[in-house]
Amino acid sequence: MKQIDNETFERKKYDIWLSSVRGLSVSLKKTLVKTLGSGKDVYFSDPEKLLEIDSIDFSVLQSLEAAKKVSPDMLYENILSKDIDVSTFNDNAYPSLLKEINDCPFMLYYRGRLYNKPCVAVVGSRMCTPYGTDIAYQIGKALAGQGINVISGMALGADQASENGAIDAGGISTAVLGCGPDICYPEENRFLYDMLCERGAVVSEYSPGTQPRRQFFPRRNRIISGMSLAVIVTEARIKSGSLITANLAESYMRDVYAVPGRINDPLSRGTNHLIEEGAFIVESVDDLIRNISGKAINKDSKDGFLSSKLTALEQKIYDLTDIYAIHIDTIRERADLDESSFSEIMDSLTEKGKINEIFPGYYIRS
Repeated sequence: MKQIDNETFERKKYDIWLSSVRGLSVSLKKTLVKTLGSGKDVYFSDPEKLLEIDSIDFSVLQSLEAAKKVSPDMLYENILSKDIDVSTFNDNAYPSLLKEINDCPFMLYYRGRLYNKPCVAVVGSRMCTPYGTDIAYQIGKALAGQGINVISGMALGADQASENGAIDAGGISTAVLGCGPDICYPEENRFLYDMLCERGAVVSEYSPGTQPRRQFFPRRNRIISGMSLAVIVTEARIKSGSLITANLAESYMRDVYAVPGRINDPLSRGTNHLIEEGAFIVESVDDLIRNISGKAINKDSKDGFLSSKLTALEQKIYDLTDIYAIHIDTIRERADLDESSFSEIMDSLTEKGKINEIFPGYYIRS
């Protein structure tokens, strides 16, 4: 069972409860949280106060009241028991770029960890050619080597190749699923699924146990595009999910890159069409990485997307480290924090490049 601290449990359980309320649209749930402050505030709010909010009527009150028959504690404990956690759109951990799109999910279920790193999507055909497989792998590996979170859909073909490249680079990759986060689809990607849970994340807007359905996949493509600074399409037919992802990215004002291909190859018609419509052409992996890395750095300097600034607790832990190796148990003892909070801060300091584990259990300042 996934372990979290009491404060986080108390906060999230009411968000999960609100997400579970039937008869309320996602936009209305967002409105309630934005207006009142949190799922907990919605849960304990007076009916008279709720009726003062636009779009709230007695039918909404009835839905909220009926949902209280189910314990928020039980809802969250059931999710945690499956080694799954959640992040709602008002969380700091929720992907910052995804919040910018109007139809972002109210809540994401995930296994693994949501990293505060710039994200770039790499997508392409499930039935890709050997060339398409190789280029997707190279791009995924190169992006991850620059500290970029490689986003894809864990499908066979290009998705699989780019995510394998990211993992082989020792980097991070996140798969967005068209089913519950506890379901590996396709099953052939079980090893990749397990690696993503360990080295990145699998995320979904669908609750645990939800089986994959055809209509879910176009919906998940908006999350792939919404999370990403840019979308790279390696190979695609003229009518494909990859082009849906690219078109969504363009509508979200994200950059779209396409790998050119042979004019008589059906798997290149989609990418060549994107280039004709104004997508950036991928002429070499090195040039692509330089371009995207520069934009990720600019995003950092403007929006703090990759901010290296430390929180008060991070600074406290950092001050306990040195240029000489110190064992993690010593740092933990001096920090006097609970296990969950301490581990989270150590991971954050490592991500920000402030500390390094030079050999198992021993850390130094970078």
